[in-house]
Amino acid sequence: GYDFTTIRRPFKREYGRTEVESPVDVTITLEDGKVFDTGTAVVKNLSVGGALLKEIRLAKQVLPLQNFTILIGIRDIPDLSGLIGECEVVRLAGSSESGEPELGVRFMNATHRDRRRIQEFVDSRIRVGQAEQIRVGSST
Repeated sequence: GYDFTTIRRPFKREYGRTEVESPVDVTITLEDGKVFDTGTAVVKNLSVGGALLKEIRLAKQVLPLQNFTILIGIRDIPDLSGLIGECEVVRLAGSSESGEPELGVRFMNATHRDRRRIQEFVDSRIRVGQAEQIRVGSST
């Protein structure tokens, strides 16, 4: 038989990401532009390519069974204030902590300026995290 292990590649993320735990406003829109539902969620982590949403609270408590997009409005991160991300779902999974679903979303149609703002924010968070790790590692 054929050895399928020879074609496996290790998964590598396209963009660096950072943990944020920040609330966002959520709007679910259908292909025709009509608003299907609104609510809130928490961004668990963020990258230039997308985000992981948890604690999703929608009025209808369902996702549509047709093509849709998700608009997320970041509220509590000053560096990203006013940013509205148009997203598509790329992954649906249950959270290991709470059992509630989490949505992995990919940013679509992001402007160069918005992508740069997200990248600068993520890079600064990664630098701070690395500095923290160096301080912790040198104190032991």
